Amino acid sequence: MAQNARKRPAADDREGPIAPTLVRPVTNALRILRYLSRAQGPETVTMIARTLDINTSTCFNILRTLASEGMVAFDERTKSYGLGIGVVQLAQGALSDQGKVEIIRPILQKVADDHGVTVTLWRVAESHRNVLISASQSRSAVQIHMDVGQRLPLYIGAFGRVLAAVNDVPDDALRREFKAMRWSDPPTLEAYLADVDRARRTGWAVDDGNFAVGVASVAVAVRDFSGAVRHGIVASFFRAQIDGAATEALAADLLARAEDMRGVL
Repeated sequence: MAQNARKRPAADDREGPIAPTLVRPVTNALRILRYLSRAQGPETVTMIARTLDINTSTCFNILRTLASEGMVAFDERTKSYGLGIGVVQLAQGALSDQGKVEIIRPILQKVADDHGVTVTLWRVAESHRNVLISASQSRSAVQIHMDVGQRLPLYIGAFGRVLAAVNDVPDDALRREFKAMRWSDPPTLEAYLADVDRARRTGWAVDDGNFAVGVASVAVAVRDFSGAVRHGIVASFFRAQIDGAATEALAADLLARAEDMRGVL
């Protein structure tokens, strides 16, 4: 004999508001991100766990997961965590340009400190110029200072060579541009074109004292989500400061950081 069974009401059929079911790990992950956004600098696992009253082991696992997704960045030297590039990528539409630069600044500062150089971030402007929008100096006793807001011709210097390479500017056009460039110690046109060709193959370029006597620079391009280049990173240092092998190591670091920043700006 068949039994009569009462149908359980579906969630949408119940009367009154439905209390949300909170997923504690997700809640704690968001609390950690909010905490790091207000912190004065990177924080250790112990400090974060104590402040937020989260089990230390649980906090560590959440941070490790967030780090794997790029939401937080781990500093191996200080064993501490700060906000990562992934947060910027999520907030791409809502964050101002200056806010994006502030998130990126610790990345540039770490390169500056690791290599003892001055690291600058440049934006390609509509006025056929590159504009300096951020500068990070190392803790060296003697530093290279550059003013934010400085404008340079589009294809001059190390970043100019990279920009010419990634935009695949024809040699004829570069010859015309080259005539108008003002260098401290001008390279020959042939040397300049060879540098651009080398940048096409390697992804980075060097200005060895041409733009400013005694100062060398290494530059890489930063691509947006579409693959276009509107920004570049330049590391500048005194020519006697870094040898060839160190220059290549610096270039490799810049290329890695540029990839981390891809689509952020």
